[in-house]
Amino acid sequence: MKTAELFEHKTVFSLEVFPPKPDADENVIYQTLEELSDIQPDFISVTYGAGGGKNGCKTIQIASDIQNRYGVESVAHLPCIGLTKSQAKEILDRMEENGIENILALRGDRTDGTELCGDFRHASDLIAFIRDNYDLNILAACYPEIHPESSGAVDDLKWLKYKVECGADHLITQLFLDNSYFYDFYEKAQIAGVDVPIEVCMLK
Repeated sequence: MKTAELFEHKTVFSLEVFPPKPDADENVIYQTLEELSDIQPDFISVTYGAGGGKNGCKTIQIASDIQNRYGVESVAHLPCIGLTKSQAKEILDRMEENGIENILALRGDRTDGTELCGDFRHASDLIAFIRDNYDLNILAACYPEIHPESSGAVDDLKWLKYKVECGADHLITQLFLDNSYFYDFYEKAQIAGVDVPIEVCMLK
């Protein structure tokens, strides 16, 4: 099920897990998933790799297992920094083949002092690419306390609306520490015409 559709019926509760590092015991993640599935989240998202690594195969496998073994909807993260369109297509094809229909499209972390490479400079580029080539539900990040590279709140909202125009169906906030920032952000996003569900990220 596409996550954006969940908001039509209820308050949505989701969780996020990290794939184990290449030298870690994979059983740990599945023991965790066994426990998490008992609390019946609406979906569980899976980050791409661990510690910044390109461990995407585990992301796809875990996201597929969340759906097929535990009966919980899954979301696979996909950072596009450094990817060519051909590489992105290969990853997205594998995700689709594994029954994953919810993708969190991200730029990814940029190492200080390095130039962006690949075919995607921004998450919006990946969002547009997915929308043009796949029938997938696209999630994107938003920033109640403003993206660290943004020149200000107005600029940040302009680019957020552009993400939605490119095809984002559902937004998830980055962590924020003061609720007033979110309420202010949410009101301004609505005024700006951002009309997709906005989910709050909380740390427990």
